Amino acid sequence: GSARWTEDFAENWKILADNYLEDYHVPVAHPTLVRLVDVKETVGDNNDWCEWSRVPYRTRPRRDPREREYQSLIRRMPGMPEEFENAMGHVCIWPTTFFEIYPHHIDMWQLEPTGLLRTRATTMTLVHPDEGEQDRRARELMRELNVDIMGQDVDITTRVQRGVQAPSYHSGILNDEQEFSVIRFQ
Repeated sequence: GSARWTEDFAENWKILADNYLEDYHVPVAHPTLVRLVDVKETVGDNNDWCEWSRVPYRTRPRRDPREREYQSLIRRMPGMPEEFENAMGHVCIWPTTFFEIYPHHIDMWQLEPTGLLRTRATTMTLVHPDEGEQDRRARELMRELNVDIMGQDVDITTRVQRGVQAPSYHSGILNDEQEFSVIRFQ
């Protein structure tokens, strides 16, 4: 099964993609995500057409009731590779198609520029046809947690868009170790 929806953002698509592709803002901007996954253990790679990464979930029970319930429900859906037994993943197919791979479902989204400072994001959630109640509840909880995380990202990207439009803004040098995906946009 699947579900599909769109959202419009008042930012250039490159700012949204940059925010998704770099992870060094995660420890300071996304406390929920840091509590759920061990970002220091992220593994990944990139090539001429895509980038991927995988990050393990933390196993210590969380204090937040939603996070704790989510942790208790995580299990790999049938057909999902073993690497996702206790991990989530990300894939970007250059330049605007993204996959969030969870053990229990996959979110695919695509950015579409609708103007210089406007972007439409179309998201589709893919679930296993034999999804059970446990997987459905895990997906619902992840969606709730992602609402918080996305709100934090919207705050970041709105400020970045405002900053790059300021007369005092001058682009700087990108870090080729931490921003190798972003360098592709140059």
